[in-house]
Parts: sequence; structure tokens; C-alpha cells
Amino acid sequence: MIGVWDLRMSVHEPVSVELTGVEEFKWVLGGSFLQGLTLERSDGEEHLLMVNYDPEISRYTARIFSTGGKFLQLEGIWNDEDQTMEWAGPSDDDVTVSATWVFHDERTREFSMTLTGKEGEVLYRLTGTATRRAQKPADAQSE
Repeated sequence: MIGVWDLRMSVHEPVSVELTGVEEFKWVLGGSFLQGLTLERSDGEEHLLMVNYDPEISRYTARIFSTGGKFLQLEGIWNDEDQTMEWAGPSDDDVTVSATWVFHDERTREFSMTLTGKEGEVLYRLTGTATRRAQKPADAQSE
């Protein structure tokens, strides 16, 4: 996950929109948290993602902070065989969130997120791919 990723996304609900963006992942707070930060996105949205592993519940936890004060908290389970992270959690206002990350290789990740209302209606659905940029050699980074 560490590095800069180029995003291509499709919003399917509530309206169809194609988006692009860039996000960066890095370890923070002494390696205790993985931080994902939107560097740019074609619709102007900004997101901050903080992920860690909680040994008390044997799951990953994620907190997503978005433009306009939106906040999501998710729990994730890693499937090593499928190289997949499945996320789920409640949101505010009786909305349920589910998301998936599928790692095809070191540079390619598919993702999806669906928000469902209390009556089971799909309120928001996003799918996309992320491609990790090639990392610069260590000596080039110091210049």
C-alpha cells in the first residue's frame, strides 16, 4: 500500500460520474497507523484514511474523514489467499457501509464501496482501480 496511487473511479449511484484522483499511503505515528491521503481528485473531494490492526478484535479498523465533515468507521478482515480486504461498518443516519480492496499484484488494486440505507436501498456505489506509481530509487529521493 505504501506509495502514490493513480485512481480511476466510477460512481454508479446516485448518478453516474467518472472520476480520477491521486492518493498517497504512508506509515505514521511510529508505524502504528497506515495513512491514506487524497492528493487530488477531479471532483474536489478530499479524504483522510487511517488504518490499524486491533488485536483485541482480530480485525483491522479504518476511519475515513471526508470533505464537509463526513466520517466513516469500518472494520476489515484480510483474506490472504484471495489478497482481499473486506470492510464493513455502520455510518451515521442508519446507513451501512461495505467496501472491498482486491490486490491483483504489487501495483494494481481494485476497490468498491457501497452505502445502503435502512430500507436496503443503495444510496451510493463506487468502483475503481488504483495503480501504484513506480517508486524512485533511494538516491533520487534525496536529491
